[in-house]
Amino acid sequence: MSAETEAGSTAATAASGTSPGATGAASPGPTPAPAPAAIPIDGLVAPAGAAISSWNTPDGKPVSSQVLFRAGDVAITREQTIGTDAYGNNYVTLDQVVLATGSGNDDVQISQRVNGMLDVNVNGQKYEINLGQYHTPPPPGQPAQELAVRTGDGNDIVNAPTVSVNLAVKAGAGDDSITTGRGFDGVDGGAGDDQIATGAGRDDVFGGAGNDRIDGGADDDVLYGGDGRDTIEGGDGNDYLEGGRGDDTLEGRRGNDILSGGMDNDTLRAGADDDRVYTGAGRDTVDYLSGCDTVYGQAVVDNISAATATQNNVVETQTRAGWSVKIADNATPEFRQRVEADLDLLRSSPQGQQLLEALDKAATEKGNSVTLSELRNEQNGYAGFRDPVSGQVVGFDLAVNYATPGGPGPGTDAEVVYNPAFHNAEFPTPVGVLQHELAHAYNAVTGTLQPDIYRGAGLDAPQWDSAGKLTFSVDNLERQAVGLPTTATSGSANPTFATENALRQEFGQADRLSYNFNVPALSPSPGSTASLQSNPHAFLDRMLDASRSGDREAFSRLTEQAGAAEPGAALRREASETVDRQERAANVAQPVPEPAQAVEPHSVVARGPSR
Repeated sequence: MSAETEAGSTAATAASGTSPGATGAASPGPTPAPAPAAIPIDGLVAPAGAAISSWNTPDGKPVSSQVLFRAGDVAITREQTIGTDAYGNNYVTLDQVVLATGSGNDDVQISQRVNGMLDVNVNGQKYEINLGQYHTPPPPGQPAQELAVRTGDGNDIVNAPTVSVNLAVKAGAGDDSITTGRGFDGVDGGAGDDQIATGAGRDDVFGGAGNDRIDGGADDDVLYGGDGRDTIEGGDGNDYLEGGRGDDTLEGRRGNDILSGGMDNDTLRAGADDDRVYTGAGRDTVDYLSGCDTVYGQAVVDNISAATATQNNVVETQTRAGWSVKIADNATPEFRQRVEADLDLLRSSPQGQQLLEALDKAATEKGNSVTLSELRNEQNGYAGFRDPVSGQVVGFDLAVNYATPGGPGPGTDAEVVYNPAFHNAEFPTPVGVLQHELAHAYNAVTGTLQPDIYRGAGLDAPQWDSAGKLTFSVDNLERQAVGLPTTATSGSANPTFATENALRQEFGQADRLSYNFNVPALSPSPGSTASLQSNPHAFLDRMLDASRSGDREAFSRLTEQAGAAEPGAALRREASETVDRQERAANVAQPVPEPAQAVEPHSVVARGPSR
């Protein structure tokens, strides 16, 4: 063997781990450690002796949290929020399995099996999370469980593109990458430069402070950039895009979109279909390629390049309008950013400007002002006044807030409590919900609320049982805020600008034709009482109760109402689903109940705030 060949042979044997002249196979290296086994998590069953904690939301709702699993920085809990209706009844407003990863750079990967099981991988550790509704249907009116992911500070990844259950993702400070799937998802990117993409489904996204990039994907989405230089794309569907503070770029793409630039110098591209664009303050650029669009912009200041069919409306943004409307001192930064963005749109809106200026006038002439507070863990909004004794927002005072045959009452301060992330098919935009509650506030500060219940016909007509007891009614003041006729003998209809329908018309949306949608209590309504708001199946449950009790008169009346409702086919499907759900629930052994019911709600007044 040559010296060169021998050297090569020696090098080869050294690399193989054998000594020169040794025979046989090389010794194997160390066996890699097996991947950690997946940890099963049941959203309804906590381990024996699991820790329980409780607290109240800023608006006074008790929250009960029980630990399902904890190891290192990772904690998985079940959180239930308990509301109380005007009659003192408790109900669950939100039921979540919460995955918290703590601070640091986390990688969370989520997929979903055909049977609903969620496979979750957090930094290499796998979890099998079974949300409650996939083996035990929730009681009628109680929301299905959803998965909440809270990553904390750090540059985090949350990737769930194939998941169809509803996700609630809240990231902390850091540059995060968040992708969700086909559910009705809520995403809060937190501070930092975030990349957020949502798939199909009605989604709500808040980028937070920082330069964010947001893609809404398919369906009707609500996308808020927050503070910073943001880029927002609506994708398909009728989307609502709000840039917030900073120089933003908004692109609506397909669908009838609403684009609001907010403050500073923005670029707004509406895309196809019929859009509404509000440039807001600053030097903005509006570019239209197609569609029959409406632009509310500023003369001279804005640069508008429009398609042939576009209608340009010159609206001088009134940056001082609404100076009397205050945001509560205890508001979170996220709530403050979203509310300021909503107010900025109203300052650019012909109807919104008039409403804000009317509130300012009441503050100047009567000394009555409006405060905006946050509604947590509930999809709703309401208006009332804060009782100085209890500290709670309660119903209006008949002696001062309501109109009389002799004229308006003196009025009082008013407080609007709403969730700026609340929107659904009936209420496509959070600012539309705010408009409804500000209409109530307008009546409260001017002393012009209309008294008594509505006694007319239609879906808002009062109902009595066979014993003559009133079982359902709508206050005149609710129809007054919507912009519908009332049967009140005191007071008058609101000016158009102080109605919900005024903003709907400006947005190109259909009028709200009754306070209740479809049939009583079937769909959530901003301003409805808590019991109606929390129980979308209440009407169908009343039909079932009437059938079981043998009350043929009540069952016949309810059936006729359901059949007469516009979406009758949908009601029949939902009735069938409700019966099936209750039968399945009766045949499934219930797990050990969680102690969330032990949380005592705050006391409630006999009549709650106007909702």
